[in-house]
Amino acid sequence: MSRLCFSNGELATKPSSQRKGHYQGVATTSLTSAVKTKYEALTAALFPSSSRPAIYFDEPPATDSAGAQVRPPYVVFSTQTQETKPLDFERNNLVTIRLILEAFATTLANVDTVVSAVRFNAALGAGVVGVGAGFDYGSLSDLTTPRSTLQIVPVGEPRRLADRLDKDGARVHAARMEWKLTVLELS
Repeated sequence: MSRLCFSNGELATKPSSQRKGHYQGVATTSLTSAVKTKYEALTAALFPSSSRPAIYFDEPPATDSAGAQVRPPYVVFSTQTQETKPLDFERNNLVTIRLILEAFATTLANVDTVVSAVRFNAALGAGVVGVGAGFDYGSLSDLTTPRSTLQIVPVGEPRRLADRLDKDGARVHAARMEWKLTVLELS
């Protein structure tokens, strides 16, 4: 039986079956790395100030590597709720994960611009649903055998005033983009 381990945002399969025709190793592609690679491949010119905001896993640090305070805009990503469904008798599975990217910026207009760039890899108002250029209906091309992206379906993108303050003490705007990410795991 294949098992799925989820620790610190990373997936790893450990097939217990060593029968001929089954994948003989451990998956080495990190879901965290695949999400970061997809994000870093988005066109920087589509973001506010033509600069792709930094992306952090789970929480942004208080300071950057130079010791300066981390300020918006930035994006934080995490994963939640995992469900594994056997696909067939060959121990292949469909793994469904809730992928969350939260955009933080000083203005609502900048949040809207980040959302459009992340979801569609397009300028605000120019995104085409279903093309797959951004995260919506796209793929995580860094996932390699025995894993591959089956689908990334958008769930929602509610806006809010975050519980964070900018350098001037004003509340920061945020959008929580969510997708249902389904990964095919072959044994």
